[in-house]
Amino acid sequence: MNPAHTMMHASGSEGIIFTSQNPYSNLLKHDYIFYMVQQKYGNTKVTGCISNKKVLKDSVEELGWSFKTSFENIFYNAENEGYGLTNADSDSNNIGKRILEQIEYFTPDRLYTDTSGNNKIRDISSVQSIPFIEGDSINFFWTLNNNDQNINTRVYRIKLHLTDNTNLVNRNPTDSLADEYHETIYSYGVP
Repeated sequence: MNPAHTMMHASGSEGIIFTSQNPYSNLLKHDYIFYMVQQKYGNTKVTGCISNKKVLKDSVEELGWSFKTSFENIFYNAENEGYGLTNADSDSNNIGKRILEQIEYFTPDRLYTDTSGNNKIRDISSVQSIPFIEGDSINFFWTLNNNDQNINTRVYRIKLHLTDNTNLVNRNPTDSLADEYHETIYSYGVP
């Protein structure tokens, strides 16, 4: 997922600068524009007067596509062509290990061997899936910097909810560069 398309107005979201009546305008890339205007001018009322909003929004989205590619590469490397990674692979790119460390800290019983398949480790001698359960989440931070010294760095916490509830989906943006057949953006249907 492109973090620029994160819904800022959804339940559990924090820190939206301005909530639009149009839910398609409440994505992170829109929020960052309101944030920049508020930082520079002290309020968001002049946002409509900004002539380069589309350029700004597209720039944030392009950063998001780069981030998405890097994020996917971390998961691809963790999969290791079907072999997974082990504790011996201790660098920060071993996302599986980092997630398992969090599970071990908060709910260690999920890492006990259980052949019944109740979201626990099934076989300690081979490659394992991470024992995710309904309601788990993956959180990461996305930091946006600005060259204007009057605009502070903005840090967003992105929370991915792991669920089988198909009613809890991210909103597909209606103003994505991917929809405009941008020469370097390939979304493959991912928001």
